Amino acid sequence: MTTARDYAFAAGDVLGYAGDRGSPGIPHLHFMAYTAGANGWSSRQSVPLKFAEGYDLPEIGGCNQHGGKVLTAMSLQDPAVTFTSAALPSGWYNVDHQIDFSVAWGGGGLSQAWNAEPPADQPMFPGAYDGYARLADMGEGWHTLYVRAWGPDGRQTLASYGPVGYDISPPVLVAMPQTLTLAREQAITLVWPAASDLLSGVAGYRLYLGPDPAGESEWFVTEPSVTAPPLAPGTCWLRVKPLDNAGNVGVWQTVMAIVVE
Repeated sequence: MTTARDYAFAAGDVLGYAGDRGSPGIPHLHFMAYTAGANGWSSRQSVPLKFAEGYDLPEIGGCNQHGGKVLTAMSLQDPAVTFTSAALPSGWYNVDHQIDFSVAWGGGGLSQAWNAEPPADQPMFPGAYDGYARLADMGEGWHTLYVRAWGPDGRQTLASYGPVGYDISPPVLVAMPQTLTLAREQAITLVWPAASDLLSGVAGYRLYLGPDPAGESEWFVTEPSVTAPPLAPGTCWLRVKPLDNAGNVGVWQTVMAIVVE
């Protein structure tokens, strides 16, 4: 049969009849959708198709569209929303990750919103099957994405993804450098002020303890303290750099000069 844009099939309508032309002994229904010239045959171009059952047939050129693919029609169900993202729920991130979502058994459209359920009266995006949102859409903080999907028969499903944290601010350490005098061969626990981070929280500190007043290292501790072994005579510098749970880093700061006599 020939269809027209926005034509809807009702339950029970006949779409076609199975036969075995072209594949003797294998009853089948040859189904394709394409645009063509005025004569109905020239300049043929296949049309991408989506079905409520979840079948997705992209445009592949010509009119022999998706030959051999078996599609099974099923009764309509509630829309099912699937999310995919590199940003996992309950995690903190300092990169603007994208959250993608797609709808099976959809076709009636969808709506989306951060931190609140979208209205149920009508879809924001009629006819849409998929969409996305980015963490930076809402700025820094702890956010949940809500998606409401409509099926072709008006059924609705509300789904959510999150919460997911977005934090691009580095932790802050406020410390006035102190001078400490130690006797030779004396071990001691060194303590400095704790850093602060209002979003993802402080994960720990990179630590340098040595003779270079601008030294850096990969030494890592989770608390603002360290037990130092006996130090060689002279001056050592304790420098720290705070890190937060989203991967942001502060700046190196000298928090203590240690003079060993």
